[in-house]
Amino acid sequence: ELAGGIMDTSRRLIEGIAAIPGLHILGDPAASVFAFASNEVDIYAVGDALDERGWHMDRQIKPASLHLMITPVHAGLEDRFLEDLAAAVDEVRANPEAAQGGQAALYGMMTTLPDQGMVDEIVLQMLDNLYQV
Repeated sequence: ELAGGIMDTSRRLIEGIAAIPGLHILGDPAASVFAFASNEVDIYAVGDALDERGWHMDRQIKPASLHLMITPVHAGLEDRFLEDLAAAVDEVRANPEAAQGGQAALYGMMTTLPDQGMVDEIVLQMLDNLYQV
């Protein structure tokens, strides 16, 4: 029953995200882990707008996307998340310069680097700085 609930929540979120103009699901997710992207708005700026609404999204590069891993905690929150996501997309669409700050700028910069080793080095340095005693 637990797995069925997670899958129902995932399906509702996948369908809801795909219904938001400008967003699309990456691949054909068969389980409760999936990502979504956009060809119309800066997806990292959407992630920043979701952060401001209390949703902390995992960012991915190549392709630029936001990542979700659904757990039982997410059941019943689908409508609220989808409303906030649609509002975040509208906000970024109306204010494209939002991508110039926050994590949008960091992740956007990383997608332009030609050498993946540079990205690894930047991420490791950032983590080292976060966890200094």
